[in-house]
Amino acid sequence: MKYLYRFICGLLITAAATASFFGVWWYFISENNTTGRLMGLGNMSLAIGIYMLVFVVLANWLRAYKIGVERFASIGAALILVIFLTALVEIPISMAISGHFVKYALRFVIQYALLAIGQTIILVLLAYCLTRIYFSIFKPFSILEITGDHPNNLTEKINNLDKKYHIKGLFRGNGG
Repeated sequence: MKYLYRFICGLLITAAATASFFGVWWYFISENNTTGRLMGLGNMSLAIGIYMLVFVVLANWLRAYKIGVERFASIGAALILVIFLTALVEIPISMAISGHFVKYALRFVIQYALLAIGQTIILVLLAYCLTRIYFSIFKPFSILEITGDHPNNLTEKINNLDKKYHIKGLFRGNGG
């Protein structure tokens, strides 16, 4: 069930990122369609498909989809990095698809920078909500801590992961 939830979360995050990219791309090509072919299904599919592919590959690589596995701070940082790296990769690709390498270079940079800022706000908030929902659905594991004579701070470490683990009991064994 957790895997299905994480998969759905990944779909939602990817859909939100791709939809916002599509909005920016549509706005650009509707104003600057000098060839008359940019609004065709092939070009639209190519632009969206490349964006989605780059986003998914980077998000998987940086573990941005690991809701409930990684700490929210790690997921948020990974999402921010994915957003900005995807924008960096997408700028030259968009210039190539549109056929305007020099003419609109600065405009692409500005549009994708603004897109990245907007996506950061939207996707980090979405990931936060999805993380909260995850921990309300999936309760922490109940575990038994077994210790020996060797001193350690395992209890403290586990207690810092209170959303994942709950220590139900403690068993002290001897080292002999």
